[in-house]
Amino acid sequence: MKILLFDLDWTLIKGGNKEHLDSFTYSIEKVFNLKTSLEKIDIQGKIDSQILLELVISKKINYSKAREKLPDLIKEMEKYFLKKQLLVNVFQYLTL
Repeated sequence: MKILLFDLDWTLIKGGNKEHLDSFTYSIEKVFNLKTSLEKIDIQGKIDSQILLELVISKKINYSKAREKLPDLIKEMEKYFLKKQLLVNVFQYLTL
């Protein structure tokens, strides 16, 4: 049996990049003013929203509040990632 796998963001093949991983803790700090670490949970095989919820819940925020703030968390992740990725791309371009 063969299974066709789509790895849209290459995280399964190459692993997550630093900017993506850092965006989780950044977004939680921005939205909830809480410091956390990805070391608190197992992130393998999970989508971003599941990782965010587990991290927030690990800081004793109830599930309903975590779900309510999920769009804000994702928005902060995106802003952080795009800003950091832009800086990486500019640096790579300038060092060609």
